[in-house]
This record gives sequence, C-alpha cells and structure tokens, in this order.
Amino acid sequence: MPLKRTRRGVQGRPRRNVIDDSKVGVYHVWVRCVRQAYLCGTDPDTGQDFEHRKAWLFERLEHLARIFAIDACVWAILGSHYHLILRNRPDLVSSWSDEEVVRRWWMLCPERKDDEGRALEPTDLEIRSILAYPQKVAEYRRRLGSVSCFMKYINEWFARRANKEDGARGHFWEERFRARNLLDEGAILACSIYIDLNEIRAELAATPEDSPNTSAYRRILARVLREARALEDGTASLGDFTDYDPDDPDFWMCPVNELDRAPLLAPVTAQTNSVENSDTPILTEPTACPAVKPWRHGFLPVTADQYLELLDWTGRQLAAGKRGHIDVAYPPILERIGLRPGAWLDMISEFETWFHGAVGRVEGMVDQAARTGRNWIQGVRRCRDAFT
Repeated sequence: MPLKRTRRGVQGRPRRNVIDDSKVGVYHVWVRCVRQAYLCGTDPDTGQDFEHRKAWLFERLEHLARIFAIDACVWAILGSHYHLILRNRPDLVSSWSDEEVVRRWWMLCPERKDDEGRALEPTDLEIRSILAYPQKVAEYRRRLGSVSCFMKYINEWFARRANKEDGARGHFWEERFRARNLLDEGAILACSIYIDLNEIRAELAATPEDSPNTSAYRRILARVLREARALEDGTASLGDFTDYDPDDPDFWMCPVNELDRAPLLAPVTAQTNSVENSDTPILTEPTACPAVKPWRHGFLPVTADQYLELLDWTGRQLAAGKRGHIDVAYPPILERIGLRPGAWLDMISEFETWFHGAVGRVEGMVDQAARTGRNWIQGVRRCRDAFT
C-alpha cells in the first residue's frame, strides 16, 4: 500500500528524519507555488507574466548563500516551482568566531537599514551588545547552519514580496519545502543533471547555455568570462582558466570540484585579505578546524568542464526523445562514481518519480532506513538498477 502524502512530504518521514544538521549532508530540496500556479512565470491560462520574480528568487538565493554555512551547489527556477541542491556545513559554522556569527546574522536580520532596505554596517557597540548574550549567539550559530532556516528565509521573504505586489494575502507556496537525501556522489551527479536540464525538459530552452534560470548557465557564463580574461591577459594556456573574480557569475556558488578554484562563501566582514592578492579570502580569525578547507570544497569528483560536457550530452539525448547507449567518452565519468551507464538516461528522465526520501547505493539506502527507524525506503529497487 503506498504511503500517504502529507504536508511533511510522505507520512512517517518528517524533514528531521531526512535532514541532519549535525553532520555534513547533501540534499535535494524543492518548493511549488500554491495550486501549482505559474506565480513565477507566464501563466498559460491567463497570460499574466511574472517572469521578473525569477530574478528575485535568484538574488535572494545568492544573498543567503553568502551568509549561511550552506553551500548552494545546483539550482533551477521555473514558473511554478524551484529546485536546489544544498550542502550543510556544520564543520564550517563551528569554526566561526562568535563575532563572525553575529556579523553574519546582522546581514540577514539587520537592526538598521539604508533607504533601500539593505543592512547598514553594525557598530562595535551593537556587536558587543549581542555578544553579551551567549545563548542568543549559540542560537544564531545553529540557525546559520540549518537547511530549514535557509529555506525559511528564502520562502517567507519571497512570499511577502510577491503578495505585496499582487495585493494579496495567504499562502504563496504549497508547503514549506520537500527534501530528499543524496547519499553518495552518484546520486548527487544524477540529481544535479536532472535539475540543470529542467528548462530543457520543460521545452523552455534548447541547450544549457540558453537556460538562464539554472546553475549550469551561470557556470557556463563564468567559464567563458574566465577564458576570455585569461587569453586577454596571457596568464594561462588554452584550457587552463581556473582564476576567479568576485564579479564572476558563479563566485557565490559552491564549485563543482576543488580544482575549479571558486570560493565557497564570500566573507561578510571587512577584515579579510584581498582576493586580488590570494587564491581565497581568509578570515583574520584562525579556523578551529585546520584540516577543513573552509573556502573551497567541491561537491563532485569531476571538474566543471567534465560536468558541463556530460550535461550537454545528456540534454541532447533527452531532447531527441532517445534512450540510446552512453557515448564511449562518458562511461568513465559515470562508472568512477558508481553509476550504471545503461540506466543513465532513464534515471535522469524519471528522477522525480523514481526516488523519494533518499537516493544512493543500496547499502546507503539500507543504512538510511535503519537510522530513521524504518524497514524500507521507497526507490530501493530503482537504486539497485541505477547504481553499481
């Protein structure tokens, strides 16, 4: 008998059993507009155009990714819903000093704003007044590492702004959000490709470089800019464009691979080394976890170029409506992270319907079921077919 769906996702699987903020995890989260209306796009029935709201959501995502200890790995924004792949970083948030926590929280919830609603720089007195309450600082630290809080500060802010524009009240989103745990690199790669191809699968774009509301588009644009910059400066040979700039479109995003040399988070304090004189910004406070690379940590064992090549190839096959074999150039990437090449296209096409609370190799699914007190997880058979 299928499980009954509830506001928490699937009955018996509350979000606290999917997301564990106490350890590093990678999660696919998604949210739909109420009644699946096109409140962020062009409504096909009424013709109303809300496409400008996609820019709101993108700007808010970028703002929060620079503040929270949450990596924004992959994202796609469509007319009626959006997808994210997020990685929580308890190792990073625990390394921040109390002052760093307070400054980041101030950027999120400022007590003083300018005429345009942006946070004004806190004074030393304001910082000390908050530091005088350790319990409050501890709560801010917890929230800055929480996926649920990250989603709250996206959805509530966006709903209020959209409702104000519409002169409406009530729910904007169908529910808070849904989530599934991506248990290993194969699951992360499959979900990433699925999300970055959303506009193509919805027939809103023909290629990844024509999909402006996806993370892939930002990575492609940044790649082109870095290539042009390197060739103009003569600082790199063709194919070696790993420098970055704070103005790059992917500067705030989690890099695909550590070799991509993009920063993890932009610091919100002024006391940092200049990015012009070092590979990565470094806080003046020494990290409490020297073994952790706090500013540059990729989420896949492939480079951005390899990822984009696989994305482009997969998109071509899906757009043509084919289920052909994987080209000989691609099985090494898939096999290296434990995916069955023959099942790749079917898995990308049916990712949303095949997998629910968790995705990964069977042994990981079994462990996840045990941790959450269940005997099974929906999608185990599909995972056995898709993962080696």
